[in-house]
Amino acid sequence: PDVHEMFVYFDQTYFNGMLQRNAVMVEWSRRMTLCAGQCSYRGRESLCRIALSEPLLKYRTSKEVKETLLHEMIHAWQFVTDGNRDREDHGPKFLGKMEEINGGAKRDMPQAGYAVAVYHTFHQEVNFHRQHWWQCFSCGKQVRRSMNRPPSEKD
Repeated sequence: PDVHEMFVYFDQTYFNGMLQRNAVMVEWSRRMTLCAGQCSYRGRESLCRIALSEPLLKYRTSKEVKETLLHEMIHAWQFVTDGNRDREDHGPKFLGKMEEINGGAKRDMPQAGYAVAVYHTFHQEVNFHRQHWWQCFSCGKQVRRSMNRPPSEKD
């Protein structure tokens, strides 16, 4: 789907055009394989970038793509309105906007409405892209990674 067209429509419909006026951009990413979407900020330039994972979303329904985009747009909205740069913030303001979108009745909505959620359930797709196997030197367990580099202590 045309992610730019969806972004413009959703921005007008749910965010009163605020995201476009505040240098928020959206694009497909061919490299992201661990999360379906990501919102990042460039503080010096006051830019906000939304990236959607092409590998994880290309076989998903348009409804799921839209819900992922809307989730990331809520993060961008938090940044634009409050300067909140915390990508993990799914607090009361995030949940309120999410409920507003899910409970609305707009012309583009599927019959059952949107189900924008805090976390995605694309676990099979994420695991599919973990094609590199490493053995941990400390514990001996095998670690699967999407990038061919040794695991860190976090893994």
